[in-house]
Amino acid sequence: MTPGAKLLSISNILKEVLDSIVCSNTPPDKILITWFRKNRYAGSKDRKEISDSIYGMLRRYFILNKIIINKLSSYNYDKCVQLVIIYYILFKDNQKKIIEYFDDGPYSLKKPDKIESYIEDVKNIDISQDLFNFSMPNWLYDEFLCSYRDKTKDISDSLLHPSNIDLRVSRYSNRDEVLKKLLRYDPAAIKTPYSSLGIRLSKRILLKNIIELNNEFIEIQDEGSQLVTLLSGIKDNELVIDLCAGVGGKSLFLAELAKNVKIIATDIDPERLNKIKNRPSWKKNIHKIDLDYEYNNIDIKADRVICDVPCSGSGAWRRRPEEKIRLTKNKFKELLVIQSNIIKKGANLLKVGGELVYITCSLIKKENYDQIELFLKKNSLFEIVDLNYSWNNMIKSKVWMNDNSYIQLLPNIHNCDGFFIARLRKNK
Repeated sequence: MTPGAKLLSISNILKEVLDSIVCSNTPPDKILITWFRKNRYAGSKDRKEISDSIYGMLRRYFILNKIIINKLSSYNYDKCVQLVIIYYILFKDNQKKIIEYFDDGPYSLKKPDKIESYIEDVKNIDISQDLFNFSMPNWLYDEFLCSYRDKTKDISDSLLHPSNIDLRVSRYSNRDEVLKKLLRYDPAAIKTPYSSLGIRLSKRILLKNIIELNNEFIEIQDEGSQLVTLLSGIKDNELVIDLCAGVGGKSLFLAELAKNVKIIATDIDPERLNKIKNRPSWKKNIHKIDLDYEYNNIDIKADRVICDVPCSGSGAWRRRPEEKIRLTKNKFKELLVIQSNIIKKGANLLKVGGELVYITCSLIKKENYDQIELFLKKNSLFEIVDLNYSWNNMIKSKVWMNDNSYIQLLPNIHNCDGFFIARLRKNK
């Protein structure tokens, strides 16, 4: 693809992605996959640049948009074209060649009036640190300030970087052997620093096309997600309810971690829950899981209830930046109510001596620590379990945010998705 054709394609795809954020829940990767299938002339380098640019702009959407509003309002250009130009000049350090991309053949962006002065104005914009405060809406940045105070800048900046590509090697396979096979296709692949089951790739690989891996048990799973499952405290012979099982990744992982456990996976969305049957571990019959599609009617007393609740997803904004754009203040308030209700439901399903495991993929205090504190104030029969021992025993590193009994993983410190986990024991 010529540079001009690539710029035009990125602009068109970005428009479709932004429209989908408003009108549907179609994720950007599906839009990109569809586009690549329809435009097979795009080579691997073209596809990588297009994907990286789309996700780079989504992560910085609020910064780019604020620049257009505050610095470039006098220009009446298509918004997506402006977003692409600003991103390429200020964040891809492409100041000299961008002008050559216009009118670069029949399939390219057409050169608009005053484009030379527009580009000069963009070049002269100072990307000060204050500008990075606009990497999210003001109300969201305020939530981060309340959560982290002087650490807010480091955490919010870390969300502008690409996410990792992590794999989880099942206990039915050997991580060292799997890594040895993967190194033939990705010489920079390494073991994850915290999870004893993880492998981190340096690039995307079509695993299904690697014949040597056909008999291995591998799932794509961020290291943060692996860690909170490892820290869930599951024990042999337990009855476990995975109350918000989603597509079943944690349920399948939990089934590997203890002997003679029975796991009941349920979710408010039966169609989503049914997707567990498409996962590699399920297809290879490595599971001890019952699916319960009657989420609202489940009435069993369990040893452990896993509540991986719906949340802002702020811990995974590197991976799913569209969720930051989609999230509104009202939606956030609704999520807080949903989380509180799920904790209550999970608590009612516990035996005496059982544990409720509360998990979010959020960095925001109101969704995490505050929810736990509010529940404990109203429920004196429960106490928080100190996770220091579990972390030190399993992870063998004490690198986390603070010395509290819960764990908050942070992208800027742990270099994984920002998961939160707390365990609550029912004493009476």
